[in-house]
Amino acid sequence: MSMDELKSMDFDDLRQHNHLKQRTTDRYWREIYRRNNKDQLPDTINLNHLTKKNAITALDERLPRGGLHGNEEFRIVAGRRDSSDGDALQDHVIKYLRRRYLSNYEIITDDDGTIRIAHSKK
Repeated sequence: MSMDELKSMDFDDLRQHNHLKQRTTDRYWREIYRRNNKDQLPDTINLNHLTKKNAITALDERLPRGGLHGNEEFRIVAGRRDSSDGDALQDHVIKYLRRRYLSNYEIITDDDGTIRIAHSKK
């Protein structure tokens, strides 16, 4: 499949192909991620419609390796807590962030399903 064909697929087809072929290729989830984040601010990461594994890979690639600098803050959109699959993804992301950043940062969950990472106020 060419990149043009991939970019022209509708979102439901992308999600279905990602589910069926996620063990052999990453091109479908990367296209979902690209579409979700093309209009986002640089400090916002939208993980909606990704599997847990894809979401963690995206965070590994996108979050700064050495931690946050100064007043830097990241916002992660991972589904609302009241939706069944969003809840699972959001909880998975929070666990990952707590392991990755230990207690160096605050991990704050907003009512709209957004997770924020910011420096701890100690």
